[in-house]
Amino acid sequence: MRLVGPGSGAAGARPYAGTVPPDQEPPLEAAVAPRSARILAFVSVLIGGVCGGLIGWSLVRIQDTDRYHTVRHNPVGQGLGLLIGAIIGALGVAVVAVLVLRAMQEWRTIQVGGNPRAATPRRTTRTAPSRRPSRS
Repeated sequence: MRLVGPGSGAAGARPYAGTVPPDQEPPLEAAVAPRSARILAFVSVLIGGVCGGLIGWSLVRIQDTDRYHTVRHNPVGQGLGLLIGAIIGALGVAVVAVLVLRAMQEWRTIQVGGNPRAATPRRTTRTAPSRRPSRS
């Protein structure tokens, strides 16, 4: 017996999910957050990049002081610190922003139409942890 997915064209083949026919699955909405949330996420990534750049620049600038606390000007090092700090800061904020946008869309989908996956049966049986025989 060969199990195939919907649309494979195999005659007499059984679909892989016997509980819900493929043509009756509820369609899921695209993961698109509201426009204001996406704009706010973009602005927060920009702010994270600016803050990361300032932190990177200031760390390099602090390292360029000698023992008499006079600042030596090293524009290449400060520029690299600014660039690397900005990239790290923007990437960190971008990861958090994407996770927040996905969570917002999922929350909105559940509030409007209920949980789309609730029709699928849940596994209620749990296997007991196996016990090793004691060595006596």
